[in-house]
Amino acid sequence: MRLWAHRIASQGTVHKRLLSVYKKLAHLQNWDTTTLSPEELEISAFEGKLRKLFIAHRQREAKFRAAKIHDTLKRNAGVVKCEVPGCEFNFHQVYGTIGENFIAVHDLTPLEESIHPGKKTTIYDLAVVCSNCHAMIHRGGECRPLDTLIKQHAMS
Repeated sequence: MRLWAHRIASQGTVHKRLLSVYKKLAHLQNWDTTTLSPEELEISAFEGKLRKLFIAHRQREAKFRAAKIHDTLKRNAGVVKCEVPGCEFNFHQVYGTIGENFIAVHDLTPLEESIHPGKKTTIYDLAVVCSNCHAMIHRGGECRPLDTLIKQHAMS
């Protein structure tokens, strides 16, 4: 496929779809792409197509989220930071006013584990976490514990 991409490129045309597939395969196979020209390495895609999704989504209470953030502010002298040990990211400190009181609220017990259509939750069942940690907690559809999310050697 690589030779075919080179032949097409030498004729002055680049088949973008073929090149895209080649690059994906190259990435998966750790192929050497250093010999490809800048034109061959050009990445493009058509984006923005509207599609409708129908999903089941567990309801969250916005007021409850706000209550957790308010409680965190009270307990931490007006500071909201990620509660994942080793992270402690503070959006306000990094982004200024726009980041004030911005944080994700994570349910320590996944809602899907509830045997009822809903479950009673208190603010102590929640944690405030930064967006990166929240994504890593749930990456791959899992719900990882906060205390083991960040490896100890990564903090040194």
